[in-house]
Amino acid sequence: MSLLFLWSCSEFVLRESPVVPPADPPADDPDAAFGDPPDWSTCSSGWYGQYYNLPGDHPDLEPDPLVADVSDMDDVDWWEADRLAFRRYDPSLDFGSNWWPVEQGIEGDPAYFATRWTAWMRVTSGSTVDIVMGAQSVAWLEFDGEPVAEVPLAESAQEAMDAQVYTLPVRAGQFPVELRFGQLEAGASGFRFRIVSGDAVLCYPDFSGE
Repeated sequence: MSLLFLWSCSEFVLRESPVVPPADPPADDPDAAFGDPPDWSTCSSGWYGQYYNLPGDHPDLEPDPLVADVSDMDDVDWWEADRLAFRRYDPSLDFGSNWWPVEQGIEGDPAYFATRWTAWMRVTSGSTVDIVMGAQSVAWLEFDGEPVAEVPLAESAQEAMDAQVYTLPVRAGQFPVELRFGQLEAGASGFRFRIVSGDAVLCYPDFSGE
């Protein structure tokens, strides 16, 4: 008995593997600034502050700031990732006047900058919370993703900072709170914010991994 083996030839062509481009860096997700809901038994009262530098030739600045017609803080680009100067923990936002926190040596420094603060607020009993907020430029406050207070440019530019009391209707629970501020003029700067009444406390979000 004999065995017959048949061999067939196959042609193989070696091709270079396609070059896979590197992945894009993770996007600067604004919601990430809140972190997870805190452990209220251990958290520190305060805010997660992000400070952004605006160049002196930015179109939203003096002498005719375009932001005078802005009704939504997301309509401007002041808080883009490439403008970020630094982050820090702010136990209080009662800075008063003559406040110039950002100085990096770019055109216009320290006159023009923007800030974004985030925190969690726990409301023990739903009713109202009174806050005081004042700015010598423009500021917005959001509670649980909804705008609840604003300091417009027309009421504060080139004038002494006049803090106003805002009454916010709230419900019991824990909610993300966000404050944004834009300093658009070189002559004066100031900001203050604090809770003055109501069953509410603030908690700094935990960013221990940063």
